[in-house]
Amino acid sequence: MLCLFYTTYAQDAIADLKFEEAEIAFNNKDYGTTIAKLNEFDKMYGSVTSKSLYLNIVSQYKLFEQFYNVSRIGASFNDKKGIIITEVFPNSPASSAGLLKNDIITKFNEIKISNADEFIELIKFSTANTVVKLQIVRNDNILEKNVTVEMNKELRDDNKIYYDDANFDKLVNLKKKINSYLNAMKTEEIDDKFREIYNIKTKLDLLPLSKNSWFEAKQKAEIESANRIIKAKELQEKDKALAAKIDSWEWNEKIKINANYQELKEDFPEFYKNLKKQISNENKVYYYNKKPNNNELMNVSLSASGKVESYMILKEFYKQTSDKNKELNKALEELKEVFGNDITFYEEIHNETYKRYFINCKSSLSKIGLSFIIYQDAINISIIKSMIE
Repeated sequence: MLCLFYTTYAQDAIADLKFEEAEIAFNNKDYGTTIAKLNEFDKMYGSVTSKSLYLNIVSQYKLFEQFYNVSRIGASFNDKKGIIITEVFPNSPASSAGLLKNDIITKFNEIKISNADEFIELIKFSTANTVVKLQIVRNDNILEKNVTVEMNKELRDDNKIYYDDANFDKLVNLKKKINSYLNAMKTEEIDDKFREIYNIKTKLDLLPLSKNSWFEAKQKAEIESANRIIKAKELQEKDKALAAKIDSWEWNEKIKINANYQELKEDFPEFYKNLKKQISNENKVYYYNKKPNNNELMNVSLSASGKVESYMILKEFYKQTSDKNKELNKALEELKEVFGNDITFYEEIHNETYKRYFINCKSSLSKIGLSFIIYQDAINISIIKSMIE
């Protein structure tokens, strides 16, 4: 009899220890371990207790919520010349897989890709902790890299949950446990735990309740994702067309980005006669004109090899103007007439006396914009073109 009592007492003590381990894992947000320890506790205790069922439901719900989080590989990209990796983040899947800055990604799981937004969309909807195969070009060599995607805890998409059909079975299982808990506790006094489980039920009730409706939602999610990819490709083509305009445009034949400054000066001496040489704080050479007239160079910045990196032309100087914003908007509208009425601008500098706007374009190798120097009763409007560093 004593031996039986001791055995039961020891089993209860070990069961309680398992529950304590489950609570520790839960507090550490290790919900998978929490559920495993709770299952051990239930088995040793011989039945499912309310405290175990509560913690199991909350843990399963926390894991279920993670299915909404999109995936990432830990790198940034642009698609000016293919999908170029611009940065690989430390301790990321991309870093672990051996991806490097300036690698060009050409395939995702044998799918040819040329658009950064399309690639990001494919990564986002990959299941976390699965391996994707990337084909890259590095120094003219074609390589293959296997990358294990990770969960992006800061970004979620309500459609992501439908990309794994196993999530429906997890949803059904979770709802059964919730109903069991609520039914078991309905005769008890309503407490915060009951309210929490009820709130979880309310959220899950918004999801499809049958397999048919689940697959309909999945189809809708896939169509939305495909439409986003199509839209991304359309925007890329539009952006590339704008980039071609920006990169080929020059104020006139006397000044050109990447042209040799000395050769331009020899060919068009009158255009450059009022420029004075100066060295910037970064030891860069540039030339400036203290008192330019309209349509004259204000300044030119040169690369170490003497090529034009940027220039500024005085477009107009209004000595008397009561409506500075009107002149600013007029100048921006004139840029739209050249590059398209649907172009947008971003502000690089904005304060009371100086504003600088550039055309939004992701694919261009150079940028074009307007500079506004605002005086008390006057405004100086200049056009700028420069290489993108």
